[in-house]
Amino acid sequence: MATDKTDFHSGRMLLDIIRREMNIPDENTWIYNQRHKITSEDALYLVAFFVAANPYGNRKIYITDSVTGQLAEEQLVCVQETWQIDIRSRTQEALERKHEVLMALDSTYAVQQQEACGFQIARIPMSFVDMSHTEGTARLNRYVLRVPILRAYTKSKPVSYYD
Repeated sequence: MATDKTDFHSGRMLLDIIRREMNIPDENTWIYNQRHKITSEDALYLVAFFVAANPYGNRKIYITDSVTGQLAEEQLVCVQETWQIDIRSRTQEALERKHEVLMALDSTYAVQQQEACGFQIARIPMSFVDMSHTEGTARLNRYVLRVPILRAYTKSKPVSYYD
C-alpha cells in the first residue's frame, strides 16, 4: 500500500502538467505502448515514455503505533527516473511549440504539483532532439526530450516480529 505523497504515476503527472499548460486535449496525450494511433488530424500529440531509474537511497524503519501498539515496517526508496516526452504533429505545430514543453515543466502549476506530491522535475532536460521523419506520404514532426525526475516510493505494512 503506497502512502500519500508517493501515490502517483510520474508519466501521468508529467502529461497532466504539460497538457494543462499547453492546452492540449486529454485524448491527445498518452503513456507509450497503449495501442494509440495518431489520426490524420492536424493536432498536437504528447507521449510519455519511461526510460530508466537510478536508485540512490533505500531504507527501512520500524514504527510502533502509539494507539494500537502495532509494529509497522516503513520502507522508502529514492530514485532518479528518466522520462522521455515526445511532442508530435503532422503540421508545423510541434516545431513551433516544442519550447512550451520546457515552459510547462517550470510553470507555477508544475511547481505546485511538485510541492504537493513531493517530487522534483529538472528544469533543464537531459536532451532535446529532432526525431522527425517521413511516415508514408507525410512528414511527422517529432521532438523528443528526456527529463530527470527525483522522487520517492514508500510502503508501510504491519509486521508481527522484529529482533
